[in-house]
Amino acid sequence: MKRVLVFALAGLFAASLATVALASEFGTPAQAEAMVKKAVGFIKANGKEKGLAEISNPKGKFVDRDLYVFVYDMNGNASLTGLIRK
Repeated sequence: MKRVLVFALAGLFAASLATVALASEFGTPAQAEAMVKKAVGFIKANGKEKGLAEISNPKGKFVDRDLYVFVYDMNGNASLTGLIRK
């Protein structure tokens, strides 16, 4: 009986570790908002051209796990990082 309990507890522990590992694969809404604010600040500090170049860089500072920044201009053209990465 003790052995079964030990295996059950070990299984629960392993499952909880897997849940934590999976959760770290995805960004949170707060992290997404922070990334957008960072991108806006970057564009203000470095200009539109350099900002859009960095946003379009699939290995740039505006890509983190499943989060990425994209920008649409007034004509509906997009600068998309997430769709071109990997």
